[in-house]
Amino acid sequence: MSKRKDQKTCAVCGGRLQSNNQLGVCSRTPACRREMSRRWRAANPEKYREAKRRWRAANPEKVREASRRWRAANPEKAREVERRLYAANPEKYREARRRWRAANPEKAREASRRWRAANPEKAREASRRREAWKSLRKGTLPRGSRAGMFCVCDVCGKPLGYRVPSQIRKNGTFCYEHKCYWRQKNGKKERKAV
Repeated sequence: MSKRKDQKTCAVCGGRLQSNNQLGVCSRTPACRREMSRRWRAANPEKYREAKRRWRAANPEKVREASRRWRAANPEKAREVERRLYAANPEKYREARRRWRAANPEKAREASRRWRAANPEKAREASRRREAWKSLRKGTLPRGSRAGMFCVCDVCGKPLGYRVPSQIRKNGTFCYEHKCYWRQKNGKKERKAV
């Protein structure tokens, strides 16, 4: 009778365990095997990580397929993961994108064409800004009537519109009402309006 009292039982199914079982779970039923695996992983995290790394290295296609399936099933979570990874390593992602564009110029051009077709306003604004920066670097005026930098008054925040580099002051940009303030502050004589 004392032999039965000392006998260990499975925490999941209640079956008898061998005397050398350290996890407290047998491996007879699927539920027992799952619990046994869970307990082993909790008890041996380094061994589990190493085994997982070896399996991933040996089965890259299965890993890619599982990743594709998860991304298709969880698009919002996948985007959030990408945002967090990009925020943590922006230069790494920019370099990877540069390498991909260099290796796949046709695909890159096609993707750019599709984006411009889907976002014509954003594409025009991006082109205008790119031209303005190129001109600023060269020291010339940008092409187009709206070329330049969009400015607001530094005092009141009133939109001033687009200004070419010669119209942007080193000390700030001001609307007509506050230009007098800037001149007085910097010891300039105020011109009288005619």
